[in-house]
Parts: sequence; C-alpha cells; structure tokens
Amino acid sequence: MPPITADSIPSRSRAAARTALLRMSNAGLGLAASIAISRSLHPTGRGVYAIAATVGAIAAILGGAALPRALQSAWGREHQPALLGRAAVLAGLVGGSIAAVAVASLAVTWQALTPHGMAIIWLAVAGVPTLVASTHLTVAYGLHGRPDRAAKAAIVSGGMQSVLLLWGAWAEMLTPTRVIGITTASLVIMLPAHLALRPWARDAGERVATTTAAVAGLLVRQGLRYQQAGIAAHLLLRADLIVLAALGTNAQVGHYSLALAFTEAILILTSSITQAGSGAQVTGAREGESVDAYTARLARTALAVALTVAAAVGATAWLIIPLLFGAAFAPAVAPLLLLLPGVCALAATPPLELAASRHDVPGVSALASTTALVTMLSLDLILIPWQGMRGAAIAASVGYLTQCLIYLRWFLRRSEQPVALFIPRAQDVWVPLKSILPLHPRRS
Repeated sequence: MPPITADSIPSRSRAAARTALLRMSNAGLGLAASIAISRSLHPTGRGVYAIAATVGAIAAILGGAALPRALQSAWGREHQPALLGRAAVLAGLVGGSIAAVAVASLAVTWQALTPHGMAIIWLAVAGVPTLVASTHLTVAYGLHGRPDRAAKAAIVSGGMQSVLLLWGAWAEMLTPTRVIGITTASLVIMLPAHLALRPWARDAGERVATTTAAVAGLLVRQGLRYQQAGIAAHLLLRADLIVLAALGTNAQVGHYSLALAFTEAILILTSSITQAGSGAQVTGAREGESVDAYTARLARTALAVALTVAAAVGATAWLIIPLLFGAAFAPAVAPLLLLLPGVCALAATPPLELAASRHDVPGVSALASTTALVTMLSLDLILIPWQGMRGAAIAASVGYLTQCLIYLRWFLRRSEQPVALFIPRAQDVWVPLKSILPLHPRRS
C-alpha cells in the first residue's frame, strides 16, 4: 500500500464527514433504544441490565484492550492493511472468547454482579468475541482513512437492536435478560456486517508465506507490551459502575448508567474526527505541517467540539432527561453534569495516546492509564459511600482529567510544542472537519 499523501486529504475529510453523520444517526437509534429500555425497566431494572452489560464490557476489555495499540504500531512500520486487518480479527475472536469464559466464571463469585443469576451474565459475554474483533476492525478502518465503513456496520447492528427493543417495549415484553439478549444479538451481527463491506482486497506484493495466524501472533505479542495500559484505560470507563453496584443500589446504577450513556454520546462526534486523522498521524503524511503540530491540532479540535456539545447537554439535561426517560430518571442529571468536565478531557486524549503508541513508549501509556484508574477507584471508595452516584461521577471526572494531563505533559516535553496549540479557537468549533482535514490542500 503506498503511503498516504496530501492528495488523499480530501478523501479523509469526506470520510470524517460521512462518519460523523453515520454515527449521529446511530446515536439517534441508540437514544430511541435507551428510552425504550429506561421506560420499560425503570431505574432498578436498568441498573440490573447495566451491571450485566458492564461485565460483558470488561470481558471485551480483557480480551483485546491492548491490540489496537499494537495495530497502530505495526501500521506505522509496515503498510499491509489487508493482512493486518485479518490478523486483528482472528486475534480478537480468540482473545475475546478466552476473556468471555474467564470473566463469566469469575463473576459468579460476586453476588453484586449476579442479582438475577448467572444466565444473564453468560448471555452478556456471548457477544464479546465478535465485539472485540469488530473493535479491532474499527481501528484498522480509521488507520486506513475510512472510518465511515465502521460506522456503516454499526448502523446495521444498532438498527437491528433499536427495532427489536422498540418492538419489545411496545409489546411490554422487555426484561433485563431480554434486553441483554437483544444487545448480544446485535453485537454478533456486527462482525458479518463489517466483513460484508469487504474492507480490503489483498495487498499488492503481499507475501503468501506470511500467514494471518502468524501476524495475529505478532500483534498479540506486541500488544502484551501495552496490556497494562490498555486494560487500565478501558477500565477507567467502566470500573466505577461496578464499584457503585457493590456499594450502592441497582436504582443508583440505573441512574448513573444513563448519565454515562449521555457522555458516551458526546464522544461520538469527537471520535469521528480523531479516527479520521489517525492514519495521517501514524504515517506522518501531512504537507507543510509537522506530525506533532497536527497531533496538537487534532486534540484541540476534539476538545473544542466536546466543550461545545457538553455545554449544550449541560444546559438542557434538566429538561431532556425527565421528558424523554421519565421523571424517575431525573436524579441522573446531577452525575451527568459532574461527568462533563472529565469527558471533555477524555475527548482530547486519543491523539495524545496515539502519539505515545507511534513513538512506542508503552511506559507512558501505562503510567497515564494506571495512575488515572487508581485515582478514580480510590476516590470511588471514599466518595460513593458519602455521595453515592455523585461521588462516582466526581471520581470519574478526576480520573479522566488525570489521564489527559499525564499524556499532555509527556507530549509537550517530547515535542516542544507550545501549550497554546491546545487552546480551542473559534474555527475549531464551527468548522472542525475543515480545520483538521482541509478540503483543498496546498499544491506545490
């Protein structure tokens, strides 16, 4: 595969725009599904569902948290997207299967995670292998400059999930176990949807002797160097809900899970921007701009967009949440507002994280992610018994900010870029895609 050049920048810009639109559409489907779940299950039932879903998410984390970093590192050194993509899928299926069985087997020992028995837990982890494989393909799509293809597969999966959930809500048939079953089915169908798009043809000059299994093994070995960082970074997004389940009530978990769902929606648009720019960030294919300056600009634009969306969510949450989800979910507003500062920092972190992977410094990634996770969990143990889900939200925000600041400090020291490059500007808010991926690159 030839290196990406400035001539390919317009195609990346169009891909970013398509990705944003597709993900916003998928977010609309997810909103409809979330409303159906919340109104059918109420806070306590949503809490039971959220606990099982989080167990499945943790299994996915353990099954493949580090491989995206290994994929990013390999992509920057050898451009064989088809081979790397197939290897990532194989490694995801194997790693996800092992992690699913291990996590479900361990969950039975913690009563707080199995309020409705083990059946819902086994159902929750059933879709983990295909979820991990699909996640790896999504990273590969971004590196290849086509994150819109991953968004198309997500639309298929999300559309199926939303239709079934809305029908179940209309028929008054939804239970936590049935919601988990529908979610698992949508995750299983996501991988065939990815593969139906035929991500890449065989690369020109690809060596037949280099097998997919061998490259998958190389990715796994490379990923083990980032395993601590990958697991800690992903647990940073999930572990607080498990602690809340152990120290609080299912109703509190239900409220908090809704607040987390809103914060994840904020990241949809920012991840469209950062993923679209990840290929150029790894290969260094920018005309007239250093990779470090581009990385800073990518992080700054993600931060600007997150701040804008977070301001809108914060100003309207008190009205939107009770109106859409019912008055029973009004308590979710407070933790949502407390999560917003941390989520803005989280939106700006991926370009800095990718810079660390590009320079192959797993120690930096491990320090940032592990310090943030330990900080969050320590605050959880102090604040949740005192403030409940508000305490969990404060701890999460502090953890997100800690991770971002550690990455930022490393990046500023290594690149010698001025911190002013990270201060959002008006054009970053109003024209983020044009700011990062100009439609008309300069020609020599």
